[in-house]
Amino acid sequence: MVQQLSLSNEEEVALAQISGYRFKNKRLLETAIQSRGSNFLWQGNERLSVVGQTTLTMCIELIGCATGRDKGEQPTITDIGMDTSRQELASRERLIQLGRTLGLAKFIRLGNSCPGTVAPRQMLSAVQALIAAIYLDSSMDLQQTMHALNHMGLISGTYDQVLRYGE
Repeated sequence: MVQQLSLSNEEEVALAQISGYRFKNKRLLETAIQSRGSNFLWQGNERLSVVGQTTLTMCIELIGCATGRDKGEQPTITDIGMDTSRQELASRERLIQLGRTLGLAKFIRLGNSCPGTVAPRQMLSAVQALIAAIYLDSSMDLQQTMHALNHMGLISGTYDQVLRYGE
């Protein structure tokens, strides 16, 4: 089965429901779901996935600072402390599982050489690239990005917590 580069309106709506974000630049979303070696983009979503992992880490760190946790304290997942919790929130396994739970596999564009099953590495890249696409499409608006991350279940903090941090 050969997949098309362009997303249908139904796919775009479904991805907006999954991510909690409606894209202005559809090309960013289309790039986010392109696996490396796909029929359309040789590098696929690789570069976006690096930006996405960095964006997720930044959001987790900001919320960690805003919750007032010190590195020595035992963090919990809900208040996104530092160290262990932070690593767990951004772990490969968690992002892969989240992508599967959200149903991203049916949207990821694979190359002809792939058997049709999304490999863990492809799922990881797609989740990370989706985060980057949201961040870039929103003009690097952390509030919108964090809202989408919260919607997808990646974080439980809010941008309001970060804004109150400096008070």
